[in-house]
Amino acid sequence: MAVMVVAAISCKSSGKALLPNVSGKAGEVIVVIDRDSWEGNLGNEVRGLLARDVEFLPQREPLYSLVNLAPGSFTDMFKYHRNIVIFNIDTTVQKQGVVYRTDVWAKPQCVIQLNATCADSAIVVLQKNGENMTGAIEQAERNRVIANTLLYEETPLSL
Repeated sequence: MAVMVVAAISCKSSGKALLPNVSGKAGEVIVVIDRDSWEGNLGNEVRGLLARDVEFLPQREPLYSLVNLAPGSFTDMFKYHRNIVIFNIDTTVQKQGVVYRTDVWAKPQCVIQLNATCADSAIVVLQKNGENMTGAIEQAERNRVIANTLLYEETPLSL
């Protein structure tokens, strides 16, 4: 009984709730954006950034596999995905820009939110911050690979 009390107290004192593991394949990104924007110029910019060909490979391969979801379809089931890019396009947006968060709904998770007042403004924000966005996703993917490697590492083999 005392062990359970100590465990409960230590979980509360850590400040972080226990999060489920992420879902989805490596290199997969959910892009939450409305259909009109996805099929228009903004969608072309997003695909040009996130699904561009990986450099220096002998064959064509996209940088990330993209899955498009409308904001209304972004339900709890999808919130546990490993990489999520959310486009918040609304005329009431106070500050345009990009917000980077980790471990919002699952762990280890990379969530990027782009805030803009309209699709044209979102394109400008995307062009300005695009390389940082792809860098954040790439670093999250690397961190997952490193964590898995350390978790399943055979120490005697590495010596």
